[in-house]
Amino acid sequence: MEPIDYREQLYDILGDSHGSFESLVSDALHLGVEYLGVSIGFLTRIEDGTQKIVQSVGDHELLQPGATCPLEEAYCQRTVEIESPLAVQDADGSAAVSDTAVETFGLGAYIGARIVVRNETYGTICFADTKPRDDAFTEAEC
Repeated sequence: MEPIDYREQLYDILGDSHGSFESLVSDALHLGVEYLGVSIGFLTRIEDGTQKIVQSVGDHELLQPGATCPLEEAYCQRTVEIESPLAVQDADGSAAVSDTAVETFGLGAYIGARIVVRNETYGTICFADTKPRDDAFTEAEC
């Protein structure tokens, strides 16, 4: 799928004022998983140093709705600290992801972005796979 097609589909999904929040997020996560060629997509809520999975697609047992962990043990820790998306081709060899997160979740590739609502960090939207990517995430994918 070309980046322009992906963005148009994403805008269509997010512009649907008739769908529920849950269905909009689910559609966006499925689209992101397809576009990025990964197996997992998830939305988090970050509060009081804890990451909670709000919604997810994929089979990862630790990334299912309602699951929580301390933010310092999550891939999203660095994601919420920076302004731009965090894209990691091979998490095991990256300084951007803690060894604890890699040991706990076992994700090889990760791309995530901070979600800000009313000037406050709400959480993150992330996509990942258990295997590293052969190639780095492109600028269009970020």
